[in-house]
Amino acid sequence: MTKHKLITLLSIVMLSILIVLTSVGCSVNSDPTDSDTGNNESTELSSDIAKDPEFGTAGVVTLQGDSGRNLFLSDDGSIFGLSMNSESGIYYLEKFDATGSAVTSFGTDGIVELDITDYIPGADLSSRGTWISGINGLSDGSLIIVGAGSSTESGQVGFILKLTAVGEADTSFYVDGIFDISEVSESTETNGVFFRPVASEDGLLLSSSISDGTLFKLTEDGFDPVWGGDSGFVFSSVFTDAGYTSAYLSSLTIDSEGNLLGSGQASVSSTNYGFAVALNSSAELLTSKFTDGMYASVAAEGNQKSIGQIVIANDGTLYAVMVELDTLNSNAVVKAELLHFDASGVLDPDFGTDGSLGTERMGAVFSDAAGVYLIGSADGIPVMQRYTEDGLDATFSSEGTFHPLGESVTGTLYSFARNGSKMYIVGTVDGQGVIISYK
Repeated sequence: MTKHKLITLLSIVMLSILIVLTSVGCSVNSDPTDSDTGNNESTELSSDIAKDPEFGTAGVVTLQGDSGRNLFLSDDGSIFGLSMNSESGIYYLEKFDATGSAVTSFGTDGIVELDITDYIPGADLSSRGTWISGINGLSDGSLIIVGAGSSTESGQVGFILKLTAVGEADTSFYVDGIFDISEVSESTETNGVFFRPVASEDGLLLSSSISDGTLFKLTEDGFDPVWGGDSGFVFSSVFTDAGYTSAYLSSLTIDSEGNLLGSGQASVSSTNYGFAVALNSSAELLTSKFTDGMYASVAAEGNQKSIGQIVIANDGTLYAVMVELDTLNSNAVVKAELLHFDASGVLDPDFGTDGSLGTERMGAVFSDAAGVYLIGSADGIPVMQRYTEDGLDATFSSEGTFHPLGESVTGTLYSFARNGSKMYIVGTVDGQGVIISYK
């Protein structure tokens, strides 16, 4: 097996972990004024949360594809939904106004079709290594779409697509609006996927799965020529200097001081860890967080661990979900747990058991003034729960638990976004991609 094929295989294993942390658990894909920057919402969801009857039809908008995948809220209140045709592998990006009506000036009647083979020629659209992992926007209204295309010949190649505000490829950005990771990789041995970008004060930060945990910064004009030297990307040595063979930062959170809290997984040879790291705005290790800037939780032999989005709560403490998969048993979930750290990154010994509270496949976490929320599933039924530092908040919905689709309805929830007291979720219900609004 060639090395680039091995890396692609590892990326797909990592994708399985990300699916647990996102599907039916929703990835944090929020307005850049809240979870993306690590700052909690000052408003809170109603304890009597319910569908918003003023959005779409009884709170629901149907998407073009049969599988709802991602969500982004722009500064002007527009809602972007990403769905996929699961048979063809084609993605659709749709733009809606606050009422759920299509914005027909975007793309063709509000829809832009996204074919990954247009960005990564030869990509296998049926491969789990071919996917769109995130959406975000720049201050000029342009959109950044990231992901990867995978093929037997070239392995997995990450790409960044830049669209104008009306949904056309921005031809001023690299080659016809497309940048692929081979632009910065010295060989195919460092191919990988780009992960969901997050908003910083002056651009977007994103990471990739190439083995040294590369970080990138994008502005309206392309890669920032100052950040990371003269290229706009950082081949960070902090991981290898600490003895890690590889580090994948699948999520980034930015705090109020511009520091980065990265989370994902790391490895030392064949030993895998759920991993978190604190970096300053120049991508240098921030030793005042965690233990000398890093936190690691070892997986059992043969297993894989990963830490999802780190969220900064109202009191400055940190929450994140960590999952462990049995890679020798079809990536079955061994356990999922909610971690609670104090503001300096030390596990809170009074929360659960030594800072960890077991959950049932709870994949995402966000916070507001009332507490910390987890979205996931219980026995295949999507649920949302609210926690405080004392545990499950019984005042939220029904004894602390809310069923977004109803108490007996199955479905897959992939991503959510917050806008004040409203929340939007994208997913798949009854074989159709949907966006659902709650308030």
